[in-house]
Order: sequence, then C-alpha cells, then structure tokens
Amino acid sequence: MRIAVVGAGAIGGYLGARLCLAGEEVTFIARGRNLEAIATDGMRLIEEDGEERVARAAVAASAREAGPHDLVLLAVKAHQVSALAPEAPALFRPETPVVTLQMAFRGGSSTASRVPMKAGRCARSIRPVPSESTSKAGA
Repeated sequence: MRIAVVGAGAIGGYLGARLCLAGEEVTFIARGRNLEAIATDGMRLIEEDGEERVARAAVAASAREAGPHDLVLLAVKAHQVSALAPEAPALFRPETPVVTLQMAFRGGSSTASRVPMKAGRCARSIRPVPSESTSKAGA
C-alpha cells in the first residue's frame, strides 16, 4: 500500500516510520531541513529501550511531486491545512481515504471544509461505544 504522510513531525514521523518499518511503501511530504534529513538519513525511531531503527522512506517536497497514494495521513497542525489544501488532491485516487491527525480543531476550521476531496467521508468525532457490561458496571 502506498501511504503519503503529510507532515513529518512527531505524529507523522512516528506513524510513517512505524508503517515503513512494517513494510508499507511510505512517502513523507516534508519541507526544509526535515526533507533533507529524511532524504539523506531516513527517519530515525528511538525505542523506549534505546534501540534505534531507521525507516528508509521516499520523500517529496509537495503533494504534486509525490503523486497519488492509496492512503493519506494528514499530520500537520490545524492552522496549516489551508495552505496545503489547494495541492492536496494530487495525492488522491478516487477511493483514497484521508486520516486527519490534528489537534486544536475549533469551530469553522474543519479539515473537511478546507481539503477538497473527490470521494470519501469525514467524521466530526469518534467516541468509544460502551459495551453492555461496561455500561452496567458504571451504573
């Protein structure tokens, strides 16, 4: 599966590295020094026990350069979505899901309203549904 990770910071870097190390074809879309470092040295993941693992993934400076992918992880800060929205469709195939990984959502700043999608859905929230046994335990 071709997976585009837009934003190679803490969240995108971690998930992209894990997916790459698991054998998925990952492309990090990054800028500046992050782009250079990933292209040169890969994405270094340091485990809790100190073990270092290096994910050798593709890297691109833009969605247009990266091209269509099977899955897109959108791991940029919420206020950065507007700037990338015009070129984001270059990452999409007709059925490409987009997983948003932002914090700091505020009313009127929904990713779904800013990133034009050809197909797909966007959830406003996801909540666990208590099973019957956990519902009774809390009563």
